[in-house]
Amino acid sequence: MTLRGYWIRTTNYEFWTFWLFYIPAYFYYVFLAIKSRSILYFTKINSGLKFGGAILSFKIEILSKLPDRLIPKTILINPNDSFETINQSRLIKRIAFPIIAKPDNAERGKGVHKLENENDLKCFVQKIES
Repeated sequence: MTLRGYWIRTTNYEFWTFWLFYIPAYFYYVFLAIKSRSILYFTKINSGLKFGGAILSFKIEILSKLPDRLIPKTILINPNDSFETINQSRLIKRIAFPIIAKPDNAERGKGVHKLENENDLKCFVQKIES
C-alpha cells in the first residue's frame, strides 16, 4: 500500500473496522443508559416499531408504516421462491434493471447486491436458495 493510500485509510472513518469505529459510541451508550436508568433506552424513540427499529427490525415492516407513494417498488423474496416467481413479480410491478437486492434484516450494507440483468437475478436467487 502506498503512503497516500495508508493516509486515506487512516484518516477516513469509513475505512475503519466496525469495532474501532464504535468504541466511542459504546462509552456514550453506557453513559446514556445510566442516565436514563434503562439499558434499552434507545428503543423508546420509535415506539411504533419493534425495539424502536434499532435491533431485530425488518425493512419491509418499517416500509409498511409509510404511505404507498413514498415506498419504492419492492418485492419481498422468500427463500423458497423460484426465479420464475420472483421475475414474474418483478415484471408485474414494472421493476426494471438495474435493481438493488438487500436482506430484510441486515445492517451496514451487508448482503446488498446490485443486479444488472436477469442472469444476475437468477444467480442471486440460486445463492439464497442454497
